[in-house]
Amino acid sequence: MLNPIRETTGIKIEMGLGWQIYTKSDRLVTQHADSITGYKSLLITYPKTKRAIIILANAKNAPRCQIAQIINNILDDNPYELPSYEQGKYKTYILLSCFALLFIFVWLILNIRRRKSL
Repeated sequence: MLNPIRETTGIKIEMGLGWQIYTKSDRLVTQHADSITGYKSLLITYPKTKRAIIILANAKNAPRCQIAQIINNILDDNPYELPSYEQGKYKTYILLSCFALLFIFVWLILNIRRRKSL
C-alpha cells in the first residue's frame, strides 16, 4: 500500500494504493484524507517514528492538515499557533448552535407547561 506507484502533477507527492507519500522536514509521511457531505477525516502516519495522527471532523471546512501540524508541533515541543481565521469562524458556529439549543429548550419547557395546564 505504501510503495509509490504514481507521482502526482505539480507537487512532489507520490501515490501508493490510496495513500499519499511524501517527505516533509526530512520525515517520510504517508496520509489518506477522505470526506463525505458534512464529514472529513485525515490519517497521517510517520513510519520511521511510529507516530500516527487521526483527525475526524463533522465540519466541512475543518482545517485537518493545520490541526495535524499543530499536534505534531505539540508532540515535538515546537511552538504552535492556532489558525485565527478558522478559529473565529468555528466560534460563530458554536455560538449559533448554543442559541439554537437554548431556543429548543425554552420551546420545550413552554410546551410542557402548556400541556400540563390543559
